[in-house]
Amino acid sequence: MSTYLANQAKRAAWITGMRELIDFIEAHPAVPLPGGTTNIQVHPLGTDDEGIAVVAAAAAALGVEPGHEARGEHFLARRSFGPVTFTVVTVADAHMTEYRLRNQLGDEALAALKGNGAEYGECLDERMRSVA
Repeated sequence: MSTYLANQAKRAAWITGMRELIDFIEAHPAVPLPGGTTNIQVHPLGTDDEGIAVVAAAAAALGVEPGHEARGEHFLARRSFGPVTFTVVTVADAHMTEYRLRNQLGDEALAALKGNGAEYGECLDERMRSVA
């Protein structure tokens, strides 16, 4: 189960901090606020299946339908509260592995690895060993 759901003390501290921020903003009208939308994102930890379960549960609580974005690699639930948007999103492990490889190796080297039929996980493991 995601640590976001299991740790009630951190959850309570987060909620308290948000209330304190709201009270502060309300009491200090000279403090500037964003002119557009502000997005609060939560990224559940765990396996793909655990992330999907957290997003699905959040969608039910938020009263929205979960959906896919970014060619299906992101599964999310999103609800707006005025100009504040709250999003719970999980990113597929395979996509994150490719993202990490692209950042470490660059597009051309990653394309060459893909062309050789290498698996992303194997490439990442090999790359991590070479920089360790």
